Amino acid sequence: MARQFLREADANFILDEHLDGAERMWDAAAHAIMSVCLRRNWLHQSRQDLNIAVTRLAEELRSNGRETDALCIDAGYVIARNSHINFY
Repeated sequence: MARQFLREADANFILDEHLDGAERMWDAAAHAIMSVCLRRNWLHQSRQDLNIAVTRLAEELRSNGRETDALCIDAGYVIARNSHINFY
């Protein structure tokens, strides 16, 4: 489903529908994070749950020496979250 949201975001941006594109970006990110949460039996019902999950994922990557991957997770989530905020 996350990939479908990304395709929809691309289509929205091509059509200059930036707010809808930004919302689909958030949908894709949230869906991907929820999928990880489901696999790991983590809470995923609220935005706060997703924030915590992203922090946990980044910390896990850092503890495995994957700082660049952790930074990508952190930055990507901030971009998606801010795109969602922009929708309002």
